[in-house]
Amino acid sequence: MKNKIQIEVNGVLKDAHVLMMFKNKEQTKEYIVYTFLEEEADLVRVYASLFKEKDYEYSLEDIDDADWQYIKTIMREVIKESAND
Repeated sequence: MKNKIQIEVNGVLKDAHVLMMFKNKEQTKEYIVYTFLEEEADLVRVYASLFKEKDYEYSLEDIDDADWQYIKTIMREVIKESAND
């Protein structure tokens, strides 16, 4: 997986840094977590989307509240695991 991808935001292509990609337990949804390295109050803003692939074309779709809760759980697990290394 590349560390950077280009995402169209308001008609402009922006470089995004991919933090992680993963599928849910049922393997029915694939998520991407990324950042444009935007800082607010010494924190970096993080974005998450559904990652869709069809015929070698990729798109991002909005997530709902349930998806966001699941993504936050996965991010917490990754942070805990990396802190234990």
